[in-house]
Amino acid sequence: MKQGIILGISAYFHDAAICLTVNGQLVFAIEEERLSRIKHDPSFPVIAIKRCMHETGYQLKDIDAIVFYEKPFLKFERLVDNSFRFAPKGFLMFRKMIPQWLNGKLNLRKTILKELDKIDADHGIKKAQIYFTHHHISHAASAFYPSPYNKAAFLIVDGVGEWATISIGKSNGNDFELLFEQQFPHSLGMLYSSFTAFLGFKVNNGEYKMMGLSPYGDDQSEEFKRFYDLIKNELININDDGSFTLNLSYFAFHVREKMINQSKWESLFGMTQRRPNEGIDNKHANLALAIQRITEEIMLQLVQKAKTATDLENLVMAGGIAYNSVANGKIHQSNIFNDLWIQPAAGDSGGALGAALHAYYLLNKISPDKKGAKDLMQNGMVGTAISDRFIDKYLKEQWQTQKYGDELSFYQEVAALIKQNKIIGWVQDRSEFGPRALGARSILANPSYMENKTKINSDIKKREDFRPFAPVMLKEEAEKYFDFLKAAPYMQYVAKIKEEYRIPLAENFNNLVIQEKTKIPTSKFEAVTHVDYSARLQVIENENHPLFQLLKEVKNQTGDAILLNTSFNTGGQPIVNDLEEIIDTFDSTAIDVLVINKTIIRKN
Repeated sequence: MKQGIILGISAYFHDAAICLTVNGQLVFAIEEERLSRIKHDPSFPVIAIKRCMHETGYQLKDIDAIVFYEKPFLKFERLVDNSFRFAPKGFLMFRKMIPQWLNGKLNLRKTILKELDKIDADHGIKKAQIYFTHHHISHAASAFYPSPYNKAAFLIVDGVGEWATISIGKSNGNDFELLFEQQFPHSLGMLYSSFTAFLGFKVNNGEYKMMGLSPYGDDQSEEFKRFYDLIKNELININDDGSFTLNLSYFAFHVREKMINQSKWESLFGMTQRRPNEGIDNKHANLALAIQRITEEIMLQLVQKAKTATDLENLVMAGGIAYNSVANGKIHQSNIFNDLWIQPAAGDSGGALGAALHAYYLLNKISPDKKGAKDLMQNGMVGTAISDRFIDKYLKEQWQTQKYGDELSFYQEVAALIKQNKIIGWVQDRSEFGPRALGARSILANPSYMENKTKINSDIKKREDFRPFAPVMLKEEAEKYFDFLKAAPYMQYVAKIKEEYRIPLAENFNNLVIQEKTKIPTSKFEAVTHVDYSARLQVIENENHPLFQLLKEVKNQTGDAILLNTSFNTGGQPIVNDLEEIIDTFDSTAIDVLVINKTIIRKN
């Protein structure tokens, strides 16, 4: 019997999510956090499953198979092995975690059935319909199947799955061949997160902050060079092929719920661990830059290893490190592979998609037909939509509301507001899957006005002033300003603006404090060009994308089809999903105008 309707699930670590696929096509996907409003919610995604059933019309009894994104017994085996290998310290962590495993994680089939009972007691799901796949295979499948390639190498790099921290292999159909695996505790993801923790950011949440901080470092300074050498000489031993071993005496993540041996790090680097609310200065930026550069070097070596091992033309990537868009840009520039495709939901949430797709092709013993392949990710917009009929009940009397029937006049008005430096809350289409706002739940602004960067960071997002914003643009702008020819609809790559569009920095720039550096423009697109002339590009080529026509009209009015695009949320909150939090965020922040579908809402 054909296994056509498959529900993929990720849960119990961070970024719990579900994906529903029908005959290998992605129908619906959403993270639990978008609905529970708990950032990085790890809970079993009961709310997400309920919403999926409501939005798609399917019921649990219609589902042919449920697939969990990793194998719990193998993960438990690692925990047991780890407790003995690093005894007696390892026993402390094991003793703390064992109740969680005995109370549900170890018998995950039973736990899943129990959770499904909360949704529908007559769901009809049997044990035989619940499957488990390897964590890194879920990642690999999430990247391979949506890619346009019939065969490809895969590179998965994250914190840890069951055992693996790095996996390299290849696929040409319904299964995956593993060619190299590096195992816990030697993990690039854990190494990067250790620096995240030392620099005062939250692990599994602040890694992108550290990546954004790193360009403020000075790679010509003696401090940067000292940090770089200390990491390579004391913390990690890197082989020529990118494999490595960590000096575990400096780390704690393998024996307790802390990332590092704090006293040894402070002694090594000659600085105290930064507390979350403490100021940030150049030494923090130099340390961030040092680990960022080493991460890029390791990734390039691993990409070369994947090329040598597979001798294929195309590479797909997923896993948490695949969110490192600076490293991705370097990989793209290296031309080691002819082409590269990176899953936009590269973390654990995307594992739910990979689990569902892998099960579909494996259970049915078929391979995907990618002739005339389209983007299976559908612009990333595969979640919930906003219905016009519910908008009015949330609006306030003092707000000015205008609904447009004519598309041209609608886009002309939004473009005119952006030209006037109004900040726009933009809600269109179905919500995005993954951590980035791609034009469905976005905040948009004029990229050529520096005050927009300051206003959004301080008065809307309420976040650190060093954080950069991404530009979204049409293909011709990417070619004109960035010499960037690759399709990039998902913000996966960082590239630098061409030299002729740069504003030279003052000779004393590196001596300035970071707060002063953030206010200095580096190109005509002041609000979206980072301090090192880089930007994380989103390039729109699909005419059906909800930003395509707006960008065309922005070009008509300003001369450039470029916008600042950032996620529609405030600091510490998940991206808005439903009308209630959309309206609340608009009402409580400095967003000037809210646009939902073809309705424009202004504050008096």
